[in-house]
Amino acid sequence: MTTYSKLTVGEQERFWERFNHAINRYGISQQDYKALALEEHRLQRWSEELCNGTIQRDEETGKPVRVFTWDGYERTRYAIADKETGCIRRCQEIAARYGLKFFHQLDPRGCQVHIYRESDLQGSGIGQVYPTHAHAVFF
Repeated sequence: MTTYSKLTVGEQERFWERFNHAINRYGISQQDYKALALEEHRLQRWSEELCNGTIQRDEETGKPVRVFTWDGYERTRYAIADKETGCIRRCQEIAARYGLKFFHQLDPRGCQVHIYRESDLQGSGIGQVYPTHAHAVFF
């Protein structure tokens, strides 16, 4: 994953195709769509670090900590800002402005931010149908 300024011409064209699809389907503004894509980028990095174990949640407090290891042994743990919570809140706020819902897919191998209308689900749960029924937002 990257930011818009680092996209190739072809990747930029595909980004604008996804944006045009979103504006036609949901009426979302360019500014808000780019903001969602930026939040997706941040969530992607956060999920990668969670997966790699360099960020963990403290079992007692639930707050995130950075973990450094050496030769397989944990050496240092220190508290860090919970950027994930802020990203999720901002995505929910943007989606709510357009009467949309936000789904955060946690697997770092895929897109983290999906927007959808409740009616898009056709009675199914979002966790089962987000790849086909929700709109993935990413750079």
